[in-house]
Amino acid sequence: MNAFAATHVVKLLILLAALVVIAAGPMPWVLLVAAPFLVAALLGSCQWKRFGRRLVPILVIAFVMGSAALWSHAGDSRRPLEAALRAVAAGCVLVAFGEMTSLSEVLRGMSALGVPPLLTGSLALMLRSIDVLAEERRALLRSRAARGGRRSSWWDDWRERAGLVGLILVRAADRSERVHRAMSARGWSTERSR
Repeated sequence: MNAFAATHVVKLLILLAALVVIAAGPMPWVLLVAAPFLVAALLGSCQWKRFGRRLVPILVIAFVMGSAALWSHAGDSRRPLEAALRAVAAGCVLVAFGEMTSLSEVLRGMSALGVPPLLTGSLALMLRSIDVLAEERRALLRSRAARGGRRSSWWDDWRERAGLVGLILVRAADRSERVHRAMSARGWSTERSR
């Protein structure tokens, strides 16, 4: 393993250790582990708008999880709050790590750790396809607007979006087959020898 790959491995191992401490460590350690990631993101070239957009779903999930835990553990209110705080801390660490580390670094680190190439290749294709899905969504919404499709009520909008998700998945599956055929024709393989 060269020094370049060792750096990626160390980053991934630090992330995994931080997540384990956040999940199972004592409560003061949760804040001590999450703080350096946030400071590094603050001092680094972090795009705060994107950081906030990525953090919003995590905060919503932590709020729902904490509310449900409070409701189910009416006598002990400390544990559900700790669980929600752990979820928020883990989310902040993951988002900060994602802002400071490129996808190629993560994939190189995973392959240096010995993660099967099929898994890393599938993960890379899946993560790169997120932009394709967003592009397909914009194209479908643009075509709906061009045909005069406007929402009439909140419920109709959600029902139409459910149909839109189905169309996006069908188009994404078709596009992924075309991309896979094109990559295979150019010699792409999940084996390390290539």
